[in-house]
Amino acid sequence: MKRSALAIVALIAAATADITGRLAVIGPVRLTVYQALVAVVAVLTVVAIRTGRIALSRSRLDLPAAAFVATLALSLVMAHDIGLALTAFASMLSSLVLAYLVLYLVDRPEKVPAIVWGVLAVSAIFGVAALLEYFKLFALQPAIVLVGSGVRSRVTFKDPNILGSFLAPAALLGISAVPTLPAARSRLLAIAGITLTLAGIACTQSRGAFLGVAVGAAVLLLLARVPFKRKMLAVAGAVVVGAVLTAALAGNPVFRQRVLDIGSDESAMTRVWMAQSALRAWVDHPMGVGIGDFKVVYPDYADPRVRVSLTESHTMYTTLLVEIGFLGFAAAAFLALRWFGAARSALSADDPRVSALARGTLAAGFALGAQAFTYSLEPSKYLWLVIGLGFAAERLGAGGRHERTDGSERTT
Repeated sequence: MKRSALAIVALIAAATADITGRLAVIGPVRLTVYQALVAVVAVLTVVAIRTGRIALSRSRLDLPAAAFVATLALSLVMAHDIGLALTAFASMLSSLVLAYLVLYLVDRPEKVPAIVWGVLAVSAIFGVAALLEYFKLFALQPAIVLVGSGVRSRVTFKDPNILGSFLAPAALLGISAVPTLPAARSRLLAIAGITLTLAGIACTQSRGAFLGVAVGAAVLLLLARVPFKRKMLAVAGAVVVGAVLTAALAGNPVFRQRVLDIGSDESAMTRVWMAQSALRAWVDHPMGVGIGDFKVVYPDYADPRVRVSLTESHTMYTTLLVEIGFLGFAAAAFLALRWFGAARSALSADDPRVSALARGTLAAGFALGAQAFTYSLEPSKYLWLVIGLGFAAERLGAGGRHERTDGSERTT
């Protein structure tokens, strides 16, 4: 029964291989372990649908997904480099396929723990790997060193920020689900996994991931079923801890540069300058320049203060606007609103596993949405996992188990 849930976990584990999981590179096309595995799982899912083990039905994902794909296809007409555009188009489609696989394979509340704890187990392993890399004990790739602040852990990923975009939602999903565990030993193991995951985030030194975790934690607190006074005490405690840490680290030159003086930090300001350039490009190309083709047109609008080698946008929202135009951006916003409504509707589900999943999904989604201001996450498999979980939570909360016409249970 839980094999389909484990298949989703396997897909996420394959996605974490990132650049170390490439099987072949053919021009702009990069074939990966994840792509091979998602193709296998998709074929098996189609077989399950044809044999009646999985029932197709309409979902709130269908209309916004169709609109989003339509605008992606339209952007191909505007593409400046059709090779790059087709590759990016295929990547986005594979991400959307993941969301649908999650929607249809996570079809029972019993599968929710396998998803949550499976993803957390993977993230805990990466947390350990990040700690080993940070303390220069073992690394899978050459270290990324930020002058004055040591190693920025990335493990198997191209960039520490991408590692952070995986660890942050994993931690938030785990935090939300801890109260559903019946045994104290299980809770301790879960807390240990969450702690390792958060330690891994710290090792990335990704400000976007830190921001995401803070926003996600705020969402969890807002949605927590506890008295208002306790929420206010938690907020007060967080403020006090933050103030103490800020005072303790104020003398650290790296902390001052990257946090206290963020308005003058080159890395932070680069994102601002690139966003301004992107908006100028969009004004000239309101219908978009083609999915994946930001780097093609950006040099014509680049701010001279940004280094020439940096041609990929670091803000998802401006990337979408430039690449697929205002219609595509509107379709993406429509999808986000539908996802929010779906996940929110499951907050009141009778099954505590489903309601916890809804809270964790909302927290993870807002965390990724916050980090997306500092990094382009539109094709991120972790973002689309969260999207799929939001729609799956709605279905689990509203429909319960699917049954055959003869009354027998469906199994997947």
